[in-house]
Amino acid sequence: MRREPAPIGEGCHLYGEGNQGWFPHSLYKEPTTSVPDNGTVVNFSGRLSINMTRRTSTDTWMSVHPSRSLFLLVIGGYLSPKKFVCPSTGETEDPLRNKSGAIDGAPAQPGLNRFDFRGYNMLDYGYQMPFGRNAKPRSSMDPRMALAADKGPYFTAGTTDSDGGTPDKKSNTVPPQFGPDAETILKVANERWRPYNSRNHVGEGQNVLFVENHVEL
Repeated sequence: MRREPAPIGEGCHLYGEGNQGWFPHSLYKEPTTSVPDNGTVVNFSGRLSINMTRRTSTDTWMSVHPSRSLFLLVIGGYLSPKKFVCPSTGETEDPLRNKSGAIDGAPAQPGLNRFDFRGYNMLDYGYQMPFGRNAKPRSSMDPRMALAADKGPYFTAGTTDSDGGTPDKKSNTVPPQFGPDAETILKVANERWRPYNSRNHVGEGQNVLFVENHVEL
């Protein structure tokens, strides 16, 4: 099902207009020659918000998360944090506050003392893996290339860290084993698939944003 252009896609294209067509991607360490094409040496799983108040440097560039790339749209003023939360989830937008000693609420300054979303529950969308020699997203890519999508069900919020952020963590949910072939899988009732859909939109499915900036369910 084709839908209207998405705010995140519009933000990516606006960002690209001032960056030679490149969509936002945070600094990271390039793969070595021993890593296959589209591979990466970046450990991104679970790293959301861990370094939210630190610039990417030689001691943190191995721990960046795709969320930091999306946050570049907030830093540049292309989108507000509210655009990254699906209304149907009941989750809240990033308040752009940092933790300051024992007082939680010091104003965040994107690009100066904040470089990522504060927590897993403040970002309801996943971003096309923006790392690797061939995976960096840009406007000139095949328009059928998936750029972002509703957050999947296989990660949950982790334990709040010392900086007040909530990283993601892998869920213990196990994908269903519905049958040995496609014909058998297609006979499975929709309700049995619902627990494995994105939690956005009350589990009705998953919206996918493409490079061309249209969304399909």
